[in-house]
Amino acid sequence: MQIAGTICYYCENKISFDNDGAYCDHCRTTYHRSCHDGKPTCPCCGMDYVTPESTLRYFKSCYVCGLKQNANTKQCEKCSSKTYAEDNIDHENKIRQIKSERYAELTKVILYFALIILTLYTMLGNPTPVGFLFLIIAISLSRWVYRSFHKMKIYERFLNQNSPH
Repeated sequence: MQIAGTICYYCENKISFDNDGAYCDHCRTTYHRSCHDGKPTCPCCGMDYVTPESTLRYFKSCYVCGLKQNANTKQCEKCSSKTYAEDNIDHENKIRQIKSERYAELTKVILYFALIILTLYTMLGNPTPVGFLFLIIAISLSRWVYRSFHKMKIYERFLNQNSPH
């Protein structure tokens, strides 16, 4: 949960930085740690409060480059991507997004292969200038097929390491 920019329950002033505040995971009440004075419970509902660091869910691999991550690393060493989710909801949303992107890459691969096969069929049956144009397009698409397969491999690794089994 984003704490910076919210209003403190006690003093009704804006919380400037996430590290200055805390919040209740149950009722989402936010307050300055200094205003709360170290009490372990929420002033609204009486439940234990949560520090921002305690809700972070760290990914075991990077969803951009696929590099395996060390425990509690906030940024990928290779590509500098964010390697954590703010909370369980953010984590589930990221998993959903990666599944959707993996499906989109699979769709691209199928379309690329269909175009390549159509081009080869056209070239074998009737070699014309248009057929040669399609052949050049098919050759250039082979690079995109490789990239899509590579992305699918990264997404699959990410999902295998970070999805609940």
